[in-house]
Amino acid sequence: CGKVSFPKGTEPRAVTVRAFPTAEPPFPFLGEDVESKSDGSFCFDWIEPGKFMIGASETEPRRSNVRYVGYYPGVLPRSQATPIELKRGAGIVRADFALVRQPLFTVRGYLRGVPDSMVEATQVFLMSDQLDAFYYVEPPALGPHGTFEVRDVPPGHYTAFAMRENDEEESTTFVSTVSAVEIRGNVEDLKLEFVPAR
Repeated sequence: CGKVSFPKGTEPRAVTVRAFPTAEPPFPFLGEDVESKSDGSFCFDWIEPGKFMIGASETEPRRSNVRYVGYYPGVLPRSQATPIELKRGAGIVRADFALVRQPLFTVRGYLRGVPDSMVEATQVFLMSDQLDAFYYVEPPALGPHGTFEVRDVPPGHYTAFAMRENDEEESTTFVSTVSAVEIRGNVEDLKLEFVPAR
């Protein structure tokens, strides 16, 4: 159990709190999650013994250009987080920590050369170089003429590419070049080249 706090002057609100197992290799997309109360307090009713990273993030930021996120004991980088060990029969373990304000950006661009017939089934992905669930960015579908807009992107280094869903085979196929991009502000002209699937 614990409580997440916001910076001074920021209204507390409910956030998603996650407990990530620290097994080797790390599995940052697995784990348990709970919604905090409006004052930031939370409690995992039942969780397997082991070592965990505890983190929290706004599920739906109130503003489009910023969110509050962090790891116990109050740091933003996952690499600086302190694991908590849960032992059988040890009782309640407290994990109180503060969230950090983090800017969010918008990335716009286009997939050059994509056939009109493939636009609807193609999505653009931004994959962070940080193995961290809080840096997962929802991939948008392509718009008219292969344009795209990716919203709520945290700062950092990403790999951009496009993939097409294959309904009949229930699979996906890479259909673009791969581009490395550093996000430090809004990006207006990210260009990807369409590559026919082989």
